[in-house]
Amino acid sequence: MTARPLRIATIYSAEVFDDFKPSRMSILRWLRMSESLARAGHQVDMIINTPQGVVQRRDRLRFVPTSEVCWEDYDVLKLSCQRGFDTVRSQGAADHPCLVSRLANVVGDGDHTRGVHYTGVERAILWELQEQIRAKARLVVVGTEDEKKLWHDHFGPDPEVVVIPTGVDRTIPRPRENPYAECPEKIAVYVGNLRARRGEYRVGRKRVSLLGEQATNDLLQDRLNRLGRLLKEKNIRLCAVGPGRATHLDPTAVTYLGFVDCESIWDYQYFADVGIALAFGPDQLYESSKIYYYLRGGLPVVSEASIANNFLIRETGMGLVSDFGDDRMMSEMIEAAVHRSWNTEATVRYLLRAHTWDHRAACYDRFLSAL
Repeated sequence: MTARPLRIATIYSAEVFDDFKPSRMSILRWLRMSESLARAGHQVDMIINTPQGVVQRRDRLRFVPTSEVCWEDYDVLKLSCQRGFDTVRSQGAADHPCLVSRLANVVGDGDHTRGVHYTGVERAILWELQEQIRAKARLVVVGTEDEKKLWHDHFGPDPEVVVIPTGVDRTIPRPRENPYAECPEKIAVYVGNLRARRGEYRVGRKRVSLLGEQATNDLLQDRLNRLGRLLKEKNIRLCAVGPGRATHLDPTAVTYLGFVDCESIWDYQYFADVGIALAFGPDQLYESSKIYYYLRGGLPVVSEASIANNFLIRETGMGLVSDFGDDRMMSEMIEAAVHRSWNTEATVRYLLRAHTWDHRAACYDRFLSAL
């Protein structure tokens, strides 16, 4: 740990959370990193608006609403995603002397940056936030080496940029109830954000409401429909679980089960036969956090070749990797995966040795001590 415990505020969004059980990975990452930094010995406040006001969540971890915050009391403001910086900026705290900003995804200065799926107004807003983060942050954190390179290509070496990927839970609930109990087929599951969620950002002095990642949402729904039809011929049911727009999913090909919170999601992995990870294009700078979570639940993965963290599949031997966009190849790999035995216990041991949220918090701790 650093020489002394730090007072750290972690920030994501100013929206109101009535019942804080995250179903989106961005919010779950915010919660898990806050918990892990508190376990590391720091005093951590999640700046979060809940009806309960200030809540002592656990030892050294509180929920604190924005109305109760005194920003200068904190040694570090740790921002989750570009949205975290947007929230701090709207609260007048962007000049805090120690901002640490973990970006969701790095974007380029124009559309059609290789490996980046954001375009148009959405990309322009994220780029403007990156420029301000570059000017204000002491440390920028990204998920992959490719994102770090893209940042350096645009902004140079200052501020320092480090790679800290997604982590996994050290302990998870035991299996409870099979959500597929009425399905006689083998189950292939896609657990993840389908995108096309509406959010607000500040542009100049105005707040702009934006439906994000619409093209990605269309791509994911189309791919799931095509895969579902192919898998149906193989007596495998494709299920999708997660937030986002699902209006174009074909119910004859894909069983959409809605979004499920982080406490309940494990049963959807325990009782499935294979997990699916889809890429956003033939090149992708970003990792797929769902691969970590599939493997942590002991679920083999069929992924696409352009996803940055397929090394997890190679190092564990717990899955297969298909060419991007080749639905027939992917459906055949899914069929092979559901009928094969996998070394689940060794995979879980591998993840617990090096990829828990506490390992990620230890990385932050080293850099915070330098700051």
